[in-house]
Amino acid sequence: MVRKAKYPNGFVIFGRFKLLEDLWTKKPPSWLKAYLYILQHVSWKDPSPTQAQKNPALPPCSRIYNRGTGYFHWPSVSNELHGVSADQWKRTVGYLEQRGIITRRRVTGELTYSLITVVDYDDEQNWKSYKTEDVPFELQPERSASTRKRSKRPTKAERTNAMREKHLSEICDNIHRILQQPNSDAAMARLQQHVESSFADYPKRNGKTVWQEAVAATRGDNHA
Repeated sequence: MVRKAKYPNGFVIFGRFKLLEDLWTKKPPSWLKAYLYILQHVSWKDPSPTQAQKNPALPPCSRIYNRGTGYFHWPSVSNELHGVSADQWKRTVGYLEQRGIITRRRVTGELTYSLITVVDYDDEQNWKSYKTEDVPFELQPERSASTRKRSKRPTKAERTNAMREKHLSEICDNIHRILQQPNSDAAMARLQQHVESSFADYPKRNGKTVWQEAVAATRGDNHA
Protein backbone atom coordinates (compact mmCIF):
# COMPACT_ATOMS: atom_id res chain seq x y z
CA MET A 1 0.00 0.00 0.00
CA VAL A 2 1.32 3.43 -0.96
CA ARG A 3 0.46 6.29 1.36
CA LYS A 4 0.17 9.59 -0.44
CA ALA A 5 2.15 12.47 0.99
CA LYS A 6 0.07 14.96 2.93
CA TYR A 7 2.24 17.74 1.49
CA PRO A 8 3.39 16.38 -1.88
CA ASN A 9 5.60 19.29 -2.92
CA GLY A 10 8.46 18.33 -0.62
CA PHE A 11 10.22 20.46 1.99
CA VAL A 12 13.41 22.28 2.91
CA ILE A 13 15.17 22.29 6.27
CA PHE A 14 15.63 25.65 7.99
CA GLY A 15 17.89 24.89 10.95
CA ARG A 16 17.42 26.75 14.24
CA PHE A 17 21.04 27.90 14.06
CA LYS A 18 19.94 30.32 11.33
CA LEU A 19 17.95 32.27 13.91
CA LEU A 20 21.31 33.49 15.22
CA GLU A 21 22.64 34.65 11.86
CA ASP A 22 22.63 38.25 10.62
CA LEU A 23 20.10 37.44 7.90
CA TRP A 24 17.54 36.78 10.65
CA THR A 25 18.67 39.18 13.37
CA LYS A 26 19.83 42.27 11.47
CA LYS A 27 18.57 42.30 7.88
CA PRO A 28 15.13 43.39 6.59
CA PRO A 29 12.41 40.69 6.45
CA SER A 30 12.34 40.95 2.65
CA TRP A 31 15.93 39.65 2.53
CA LEU A 32 15.01 36.55 4.52
CA LYS A 33 11.98 36.01 2.27
CA ALA A 34 14.20 36.23 -0.81
CA TYR A 35 16.67 33.74 0.68
CA LEU A 36 13.89 31.28 1.51
CA TYR A 37 12.62 31.66 -2.06
CA ILE A 38 16.07 30.67 -3.36
CA LEU A 39 16.21 27.73 -0.96
CA GLN A 40 12.80 26.53 -2.13
CA HIS A 41 13.57 26.87 -5.85
CA VAL A 42 17.01 25.33 -6.29
CA SER A 43 17.02 21.70 -7.42
CA TRP A 44 16.70 19.22 -4.56
CA LYS A 45 18.31 16.36 -6.51
CA ASP A 46 20.78 15.86 -9.33
CA PRO A 47 19.41 15.26 -12.85
CA SER A 48 19.23 11.68 -14.05
CA PRO A 49 21.50 10.72 -16.98
CA THR A 50 18.51 11.02 -19.32
CA GLN A 51 17.60 14.47 -18.00
CA ALA A 52 21.22 15.62 -18.22
CA GLN A 53 21.31 14.47 -21.83
CA LYS A 54 18.17 16.41 -22.71
CA ASN A 55 19.15 19.57 -20.80
CA PRO A 56 21.14 21.35 -23.56
CA ALA A 57 18.12 21.24 -25.90
CA LEU A 58 15.75 22.69 -23.30
CA PRO A 59 15.24 26.38 -22.48
CA PRO A 60 17.16 27.36 -19.31
CA CYS A 61 13.98 27.63 -17.22
CA SER A 62 13.04 24.00 -18.01
CA ARG A 63 16.38 22.34 -17.33
CA ILE A 64 17.09 20.12 -14.35
CA TYR A 65 20.13 21.55 -12.57
CA ASN A 66 22.50 19.91 -10.11
CA ARG A 67 21.36 19.57 -6.51
CA GLY A 68 21.46 22.95 -4.77
CA THR A 69 21.50 24.94 -8.04
CA GLY A 70 18.63 26.74 -9.73
CA TYR A 71 17.61 29.11 -12.51
CA PHE A 72 16.55 32.62 -11.49
CA HIS A 73 15.23 35.30 -13.86
CA TRP A 74 13.95 38.43 -12.10
CA PRO A 75 10.73 38.95 -14.17
CA SER A 76 9.76 35.35 -13.36
CA VAL A 77 10.84 35.67 -9.73
CA SER A 78 8.86 38.91 -9.27
CA ASN A 79 5.64 37.14 -10.29
CA GLU A 80 6.01 34.78 -7.31
CA LEU A 81 8.03 36.72 -4.75
CA HIS A 82 5.44 39.28 -3.68
CA GLY A 83 6.52 42.13 -1.45
CA VAL A 84 10.17 42.04 -2.56
CA SER A 85 11.35 44.75 -4.95
CA ALA A 86 13.97 44.37 -7.67
CA ASP A 87 16.42 46.40 -5.55
CA GLN A 88 15.78 44.24 -2.46
CA TRP A 89 16.30 41.07 -4.52
CA LYS A 90 19.55 42.43 -5.97
CA ARG A 91 20.88 43.49 -2.56
CA THR A 92 19.91 40.17 -0.96
CA VAL A 93 21.62 38.13 -3.66
CA GLY A 94 24.70 40.35 -3.42
CA TYR A 95 24.82 39.95 0.37
CA LEU A 96 24.39 36.16 0.22
CA GLU A 97 27.13 35.95 -2.40
CA GLN A 98 29.47 38.17 -0.37
CA ARG A 99 28.93 36.03 2.75
CA GLY A 100 29.66 32.82 0.83
CA ILE A 101 26.14 31.47 1.38
CA ILE A 102 25.55 31.22 -2.37
CA THR A 103 27.52 31.43 -5.58
CA ARG A 104 26.07 33.06 -8.67
CA ARG A 105 26.87 32.79 -12.37
CA ARG A 106 25.23 35.33 -14.64
CA VAL A 107 24.37 34.04 -18.09
CA THR A 108 23.81 36.59 -20.86
CA GLY A 109 22.46 36.16 -24.37
CA GLU A 110 18.93 36.30 -25.69
CA LEU A 111 17.89 35.98 -22.06
CA THR A 112 19.90 37.21 -19.07
CA TYR A 113 19.50 35.08 -15.97
CA SER A 114 21.44 33.78 -12.99
CA LEU A 115 22.39 30.28 -11.94
CA ILE A 116 22.48 30.35 -8.15
CA THR A 117 24.00 27.58 -6.04
CA VAL A 118 23.43 27.30 -2.28
CA VAL A 119 26.94 26.44 -1.06
CA ASP A 120 26.10 24.30 1.99
CA TYR A 121 22.91 22.81 0.54
CA ASP A 122 24.00 19.17 0.93
CA ASP A 123 24.87 19.60 4.62
CA GLU A 124 22.00 21.89 5.60
CA GLN A 125 19.38 19.80 3.79
CA ASN A 126 20.53 16.53 5.33
CA TRP A 127 18.78 15.73 8.62
CA LYS A 128 21.84 13.75 9.73
CA SER A 129 23.76 17.04 9.93
CA TYR A 130 21.56 17.96 12.89
CA LYS A 131 22.13 14.75 14.82
CA THR A 132 25.17 14.25 17.07
CA GLU A 133 26.40 10.68 17.23
CA ASP A 134 29.55 8.90 18.32
CA VAL A 135 31.00 6.53 15.74
CA PRO A 136 32.75 3.55 17.38
CA PHE A 137 36.46 3.59 16.61
CA GLU A 138 36.37 0.12 15.07
CA LEU A 139 33.71 1.26 12.58
CA GLN A 140 35.63 4.27 11.38
CA PRO A 141 37.12 3.73 7.91
CA GLU A 142 40.86 3.29 7.72
CA ARG A 143 42.83 5.72 5.61
CA SER A 144 46.44 5.40 4.67
CA ALA A 145 48.93 8.17 5.38
CA SER A 146 49.23 8.90 1.66
CA THR A 147 45.45 9.18 1.32
CA ARG A 148 45.21 11.54 4.29
CA LYS A 149 47.99 13.67 2.87
CA ARG A 150 46.42 13.76 -0.59
CA SER A 151 42.93 14.66 0.64
CA LYS A 152 42.21 18.38 0.80
CA ARG A 153 38.72 18.10 2.24
CA PRO A 154 38.44 18.96 5.94
CA THR A 155 37.51 16.13 8.28
CA LYS A 156 34.07 15.92 9.85
CA ALA A 157 35.57 17.01 13.17
CA GLU A 158 37.17 20.03 11.50
CA ARG A 159 33.89 20.95 9.78
CA THR A 160 31.98 20.56 13.04
CA ASN A 161 34.54 22.69 14.89
CA ALA A 162 34.42 25.38 12.18
CA MET A 163 30.62 25.42 12.36
CA ARG A 164 30.78 25.70 16.16
CA GLU A 165 33.16 28.65 15.89
CA LYS A 166 30.83 30.32 13.39
CA HIS A 167 27.88 29.91 15.74
CA LEU A 168 29.94 31.15 18.69
CA SER A 169 30.89 34.28 16.77
CA GLU A 170 27.24 34.99 15.96
CA ILE A 171 26.12 34.35 19.55
CA CYS A 172 28.88 36.65 20.85
CA ASP A 173 27.72 39.39 18.46
CA ASN A 174 24.21 39.03 19.85
CA ILE A 175 25.47 39.14 23.44
CA HIS A 176 27.48 42.31 22.71
CA ARG A 177 24.42 43.91 21.11
CA ILE A 178 22.18 43.02 24.07
CA LEU A 179 24.69 44.23 26.69
CA GLN A 180 24.66 47.67 25.07
CA GLN A 181 20.93 47.95 25.69
CA PRO A 182 19.37 49.18 28.97
CA ASN A 183 17.66 46.50 31.07
CA SER A 184 19.39 43.75 29.14
CA ASP A 185 18.71 40.92 31.63
CA ALA A 186 15.42 39.78 30.08
CA ALA A 187 16.82 39.80 26.55
CA MET A 188 19.91 37.93 27.73
CA ALA A 189 17.75 35.29 29.42
CA ARG A 190 15.73 34.79 26.22
CA LEU A 191 18.92 34.45 24.18
CA GLN A 192 20.36 31.95 26.67
CA GLN A 193 17.18 29.86 26.53
CA HIS A 194 17.21 29.91 22.74
CA VAL A 195 20.89 28.98 22.45
CA GLU A 196 20.70 26.19 25.02
CA SER A 197 17.65 24.74 23.27
CA SER A 198 19.12 25.03 19.77
CA PHE A 199 22.51 23.55 20.66
CA ALA A 200 21.47 21.01 23.27
CA ASP A 201 22.98 18.19 21.17
CA TYR A 202 26.38 19.84 20.92
CA PRO A 203 28.92 18.13 23.20
CA LYS A 204 30.72 20.19 25.82
CA ARG A 205 34.16 21.47 24.92
CA ASN A 206 36.65 21.96 27.72
CA GLY A 207 33.76 21.41 30.10
CA LYS A 208 31.67 24.24 28.62
CA THR A 209 28.42 24.28 26.65
CA VAL A 210 28.10 26.50 23.59
CA TRP A 211 26.37 29.17 25.69
CA GLN A 212 29.04 29.06 28.40
CA GLU A 213 31.78 29.36 25.77
CA ALA A 214 30.07 32.38 24.23
CA VAL A 215 29.64 34.12 27.58
CA ALA A 216 33.25 33.37 28.53
CA ALA A 217 34.53 34.71 25.21
CA THR A 218 32.37 37.84 25.47
CA ARG A 219 33.01 38.73 29.08
CA GLY A 220 36.46 37.24 29.47
CA ASP A 221 35.10 35.09 32.28
CA ASN A 222 36.89 31.79 32.39
CA HIS A 223 34.40 30.49 34.94
CA ALA A 224 31.21 31.12 32.92
